[in-house]
Amino acid sequence: MSTAVPIIIDDDKVFDTISTRVLRFLKDNFASGQFNAFYDGDPLLIGISRLPAIIVETSSANTLIGPTGFDKWQETITIKIVVNKRDEVGAEEDTVLGYKRLKQLVGARDITTKKFIPESLMGILRTNFTLDDVVIHQDVTIDYGIGERGDELLTSEAHIQFTAHELIEIGQRT
Repeated sequence: MSTAVPIIIDDDKVFDTISTRVLRFLKDNFASGQFNAFYDGDPLLIGISRLPAIIVETSSANTLIGPTGFDKWQETITIKIVVNKRDEVGAEEDTVLGYKRLKQLVGARDITTKKFIPESLMGILRTNFTLDDVVIHQDVTIDYGIGERGDELLTSEAHIQFTAHELIEIGQRT
């Protein structure tokens, strides 16, 4: 009886996926201490001490095979901003703090210029639109909701989804 041996490719020889580059870019551009953890892929269970957290994952990918020696690689990226829902318990405000915080982290805008604040997710994405020669499709979808991450953790989450693409040069063809 044989067991399958997983194929392992040395990370030093592999060009990072778009989602991995987006995660690194967010780590480098969010203010220090704004998030406690950054994940490449959704770990599902997150310790409370690791919140707030950012998760970046590829929801889907496809290749448009071109005749010119270049293929168009597309990834649909989902960025999840996750905060502890229980942090707002006992607040006396009418505003749900976790939801308000999520909206600010995603798309806070300057009161005077009405532009995205550079420290918001949309500010980071919009001012660095090409992300190392990766083009982001023009549509960005943002969904807000509540999640359960294990028996004890209730979270407020924003899921930001967009499609990014890049051209990949194809070597010799026959």
